[in-house]
Amino acid sequence: MKITFISTHHLASHSRTEIIMNPIVVFDLDGTLADTAPDLMATLNTLLAQEGLPTLPMARAKSLIGAGARALIARGYETAGLELTPERHEMLFQQFLTLYRQNICNETQLFPGVVAAMDSLSGSGFTLAVCTNKVESHSRLLLDQLGIIERFAAICGRDTFPFFKPDPRHLTETIAMAKGDARRAVMIGDSHTDIATAQSAQIPVIAVPFGYTDQPVETYNPDRVIAHFDALPEAVAAVLSGR
Repeated sequence: MKITFISTHHLASHSRTEIIMNPIVVFDLDGTLADTAPDLMATLNTLLAQEGLPTLPMARAKSLIGAGARALIARGYETAGLELTPERHEMLFQQFLTLYRQNICNETQLFPGVVAAMDSLSGSGFTLAVCTNKVESHSRLLLDQLGIIERFAAICGRDTFPFFKPDPRHLTETIAMAKGDARRAVMIGDSHTDIATAQSAQIPVIAVPFGYTDQPVETYNPDRVIAHFDALPEAVAAVLSGR
């Protein structure tokens, strides 16, 4: 699916300039493209164990992950009954970044059907991009280790711009960086943050229910919910045709 805009410039040659802008699908990363919870929780538990605090089970991942590493740390320590000063929070954040980078893809895996869905979308003329609250360097490292980094025209993390999700500009600037057509854009995410970002940007959003959210994604009124990535290409076509 390609959208072509042709403008005629009054040049000496009277030539016509064709500008092609592809429709675009923008993915969240954690809990959407990949199940990153095992490695994120392992890193958080390393920090907690260093202070003699009880570690947290994987069952807590859905309520802890989804808003970036800083929020994960704060939520993890709150669960242990501790409040962090800004200085302590920043120190733990830097430790987390170092530890996580060293163990970023030990157990992380792509969700079933992701690669086939991206193949289908790319084959239909869609540009692909990532908009995540994971820092950009970690996002690129992880996507590289997962073997899919070359598929994305833009990879924009929490620190790529001076703003981040749920600020809608994180999404709209990701689309612009990827040179996608914002009028033919769809966001794919797993959390309230992703859905609220897309809705604020007036971009259709498709949610997956297997990611990191403490409430069912249906609660937040996405345009569609898909249970498997096999359904993504058809869902993208449907939400765009109905826009």
